[in-house]
Amino acid sequence: MNMNLKHFFSTALLTGLTGAALFAVACGPAEEESCTLNTDCDAGFICNTDTNTCIAQTASCTSSADCTDDLLCIASPDNDPGVFVCGNGTTCGDFKDAVDADAFCNDGVAGEVCGTDGTCGAPAACDTAEDPTAFCTAELGVDGVCNAAGVCEEAAAATSQRFVLISDVTTAGCTDTNQDGKYDPGSDIMYVELRDANGQSLAWGTSVEYEKANDANNDYTDDSIIDGMAPSNLITTGEDIGCPDGSNRFDPTTVVSLGCTGSLLVEFNADIYNGHVVNVGEYAPICNQNTGGSATGTDKYDVVLCPPTAAGVTPTIAECLASPTQISATDAGGIKASTVSGAQDEPN
Repeated sequence: MNMNLKHFFSTALLTGLTGAALFAVACGPAEEESCTLNTDCDAGFICNTDTNTCIAQTASCTSSADCTDDLLCIASPDNDPGVFVCGNGTTCGDFKDAVDADAFCNDGVAGEVCGTDGTCGAPAACDTAEDPTAFCTAELGVDGVCNAAGVCEEAAAATSQRFVLISDVTTAGCTDTNQDGKYDPGSDIMYVELRDANGQSLAWGTSVEYEKANDANNDYTDDSIIDGMAPSNLITTGEDIGCPDGSNRFDPTTVVSLGCTGSLLVEFNADIYNGHVVNVGEYAPICNQNTGGSATGTDKYDVVLCPPTAAGVTPTIAECLASPTQISATDAGGIKASTVSGAQDEPN
């Protein structure tokens, strides 16, 4: 081989090695791009303000249930307030869900929890906090209270009393038939009203459960007339005050008949407190005193206050009867006002 050819191969070999070295440098591990703001990063990346480097942007979330691939819902690394993304937290304060924060702490030391400062530690006693309720709410992530042992627990749902039960206790005239539209066996309810201690109307009751007696002679069985609205045709003066006005005052549009032993569960859209008055409009004997009625029986009924329930929870008749508070002084029929006692006092 002559010298010119050897020189050619030597030059080619050197050029190839140099190119390979340059290629290796160009294709080696890329340095993370530095940043201060998200706008410093390429599309699809955000600025991690803890490390001032661009990282891939992940899916947003409202809880860890939105995340996949074992990722959890954490505060966005760019510290955008109120923004959470799927990822892996580095401190317990990163996590959106309290259960994930506590689980992160328990991976290190069993029994530790994530404190309000975003660090793991032993559970603090709520009874030493300046505001125990606020402390427990922050610890639990839901409405919390501090119990007598100084331990946070979830607060019980607020309850109120809004339901009354009217139960027929008539024993006579239970087999009478409705002759010429004059009467039905048992109590015949026209309306149920809630008044305050000064006699001002607060609400009109709505039927939520109707349990009519097993009585073939009980004709007027449409409880939808107890609809939360004030009756539009009540007599306001004289001996028939509180009774329906008009010649057909006793018909399916004015009364719902319970029958002997029937019941009507009624809800008010206002809370019931001690001193309030539940005014039940029952047809006989006042409203039929001049129009005829049962010759063999007199209607009788009781009124009880149902136990407290949480907002949006409607008890059944059976649940009300399991723990009732008697508010009617007698079982007499007719239009009857019962003053409430045994309930909560009205807040000032």
